[in-house]
Amino acid sequence: MPSITYVYDPLCGWCFCLVPTLRAFAKAHPEIEINVLPGGLVTGSRVGPYGHMLD
Repeated sequence: MPSITYVYDPLCGWCFCLVPTLRAFAKAHPEIEINVLPGGLVTGSRVGPYGHMLD
């Protein structure tokens, strides 16, 4: 079965806004498995608690 893996950052507004499109795609293409994997867009020394990223 073909599949799509959607890796997103749960704190990213752009990532969140793709949800309706992803749902419509899933409904139109039930033959394609969709895997949703929460990740993050912050890497390296910036990784840490969300409260520390406000600056």
